[in-house]
Amino acid sequence: MLRFLKVANIAVIENVEVEFEPGLNLLTGETGSGKSLLVDAVTMLLGERAGADVLRSGEAKGYIEGVFRLERWPEELVGLFQDAGVEVDEEIILRREISASGRSRIFANDPSGDASLRPRRAPALGGRLQPGRSADGACRGKTASAARQLCADG
Repeated sequence: MLRFLKVANIAVIENVEVEFEPGLNLLTGETGSGKSLLVDAVTMLLGERAGADVLRSGEAKGYIEGVFRLERWPEELVGLFQDAGVEVDEEIILRREISASGRSRIFANDPSGDASLRPRRAPALGGRLQPGRSADGACRGKTASAARQLCADG
């Protein structure tokens, strides 16, 4: 379950932090207020392609940080994190940095930036942690078990 999201220098977002509580959380606001940008930021954090074009105008670097909490992580993800040298606990902090050169890196549980996930393996995170989104904006889990994990109190 996503518990915290921070986005800086992405699209029109200069800096925003959102805390999520167990249960239903809704993003509401007027057209153009940035709701879709927050959802897009989560998909980029979880491995969606992101180049320099997503950066806020004039910025050299942008980043997205998310705190995910699950009482029991799926074995597939435990293996992914362990391969990257990341210790798996109930809480995982993911950070994605995107530079103006178009290069981006994803880090897990490592503020120093030493535990980097290989970009080609990062999309495996999305299939397990990310809710899907329909054309009308409704969210749904990619699988029933993923939906339960995302929506469960934890």
